[in-house]
Amino acid sequence: MSEIGRAVSGSIPADVANGKHWTYPFNTRTDEQYLAWEDFDSLHNRLLTVRVTRETSITEAKAEASYVENELADDHVREGRQVVDTGPVKEITHLADECMSFRIARENAPRAIPGPGGFAYSMGGRYLYCRVMNVDIVVDWEGFDYSRPGALDAGIGLDDISAEHDVERIARAIATALH
Repeated sequence: MSEIGRAVSGSIPADVANGKHWTYPFNTRTDEQYLAWEDFDSLHNRLLTVRVTRETSITEAKAEASYVENELADDHVREGRQVVDTGPVKEITHLADECMSFRIARENAPRAIPGPGGFAYSMGGRYLYCRVMNVDIVVDWEGFDYSRPGALDAGIGLDDISAEHDVERIARAIATALH
């Protein structure tokens, strides 16, 4: 696998590109790469996570695709104070061997990247899964614009159409780098 951070650098949405960049300390160029970008302030929050994993076989990668479609999409989950709602799957053609995305909304989401504060946020955006041969690509792009400064749970999530274009652009950059 190529260096995913370099592959997606020109595809990251502008409103998170200058935010904090975090890389999983155990990333490997051959098996798994996990990257995140965040921008949290008094007016909005943005969180982009990208995970690329090479499975040992196409069968394992197809099992992950099945899990995403049948377990993660079109669901309502409560974990403590956090509530996650996901929409129905939208198939995406001409991007990878298998590709799908769905709307995602979180209430009381804990801050995803370690840092001070421990605040909970509401967020909304798009979750995308693609399979390129035996490689899983996951792009989770979420954010929230507060109704007033500091109102962490009142406002509106990312526009679904824009978020959908953003995650597809990122996945396309990764898929291109894998070929």
